[in-house]
Amino acid sequence: MRRLLLQSTLVVALALGLAALTPAVAAQPAPADAKLVSRRHYDEATAAYKLGHFEAALAGYEAAYQAFAAPAFLFNIAQCHLQLGRWDRAIFFFEGYLRELPQASNRALVEELIQEAERKRREADEAERQRREAEALRLERERRAAEERELAQRLDTAVAPPPRAEAPVYKKWWFWAAVGGVAAGAATAVVVGTGGTRTVLPAGSLGTWDRR
Repeated sequence: MRRLLLQSTLVVALALGLAALTPAVAAQPAPADAKLVSRRHYDEATAAYKLGHFEAALAGYEAAYQAFAAPAFLFNIAQCHLQLGRWDRAIFFFEGYLRELPQASNRALVEELIQEAERKRREADEAERQRREAEALRLERERRAAEERELAQRLDTAVAPPPRAEAPVYKKWWFWAAVGGVAAGAATAVVVGTGGTRTVLPAGSLGTWDRR
């Protein structure tokens, strides 16, 4: 029903836009070319609106209003903002329309549309608030997780024993065992060498004396 209401309000706005040109011209004559320019923008904007091209329709209605300031164009501009979800701007132009035409025949409808836009604005504000709270909660969780990881790393570093320094070679047991083995081998070789020596006398005419 809301969709049908929005579509019907556009038809009303278009009718008001066409009708508003005549009394405005009577009260304050406008150049014929301004009237034609406004009507051309109006027709183009209306076609764009029917096709759902609300940005193009908005630009067209604004151009039409700038060329010829018919109050009904404010209603059409508000409708474009309403379709685009720009609730603040929609309310602004609906209220501007009622200020220009306080006795507008569709005043009750405009007031209902203002209430609808205000409700949508509150919903959008609440959704944005919830989004920000969820984002803040996510960031807080990430911060706490990072702090916990950093604390765990610090604890691991404190508990782990320091690396043992490598002892010099001359302090290792196998070094002195090897040195001892080499010394013992050298002593044995000396003993064996000296124990097996013989004294040989030179030979002479009297023969060889063995004085062992």
